[in-house]
Amino acid sequence: MKTIGHRKDLIGFLYIVTFFIGILSFIVGILYCVHHNNFNGRTIIDLLFCIIGGAVMIIVSVFELKCFFSTKPNAICADNEKMSVNGDKFSITDIVDVSYKRAKSRYCRYNYGEVIIYTRFNTYHVKNIADCEYVSKRITKLMYEKKNSSLE
Repeated sequence: MKTIGHRKDLIGFLYIVTFFIGILSFIVGILYCVHHNNFNGRTIIDLLFCIIGGAVMIIVSVFELKCFFSTKPNAICADNEKMSVNGDKFSITDIVDVSYKRAKSRYCRYNYGEVIIYTRFNTYHVKNIADCEYVSKRITKLMYEKKNSSLE
């Protein structure tokens, strides 16, 4: 099978770095609490920010890493008649629609994102796909080529 869409690996590195920054922040907050007995109002706010912020970063990073590693490196593959999405195989002629959602932040849109493939029997969501717009258009082109060739 030929790979159509692959996982954007740099995103995993970003989540790992965020995970370690969260651990570092959490540990610094705990160690500061243990070693200092005199607190004022500003110090308590800073400590809560370190501890709660670190815990939130750890939880979000673990969730995102789980989603990242649930996507295979060669997530979307196809040959002449079949398509594989994260190991689930189905016929290309079963595809009804393909869409994509780019990842975005407050100020920009990224080139990677989620590809959603709707078939007659199931819906497949694949996250962290590099160049998701191109992948979506390529799958749509394959879908129409197969449907038109089956009509002839």
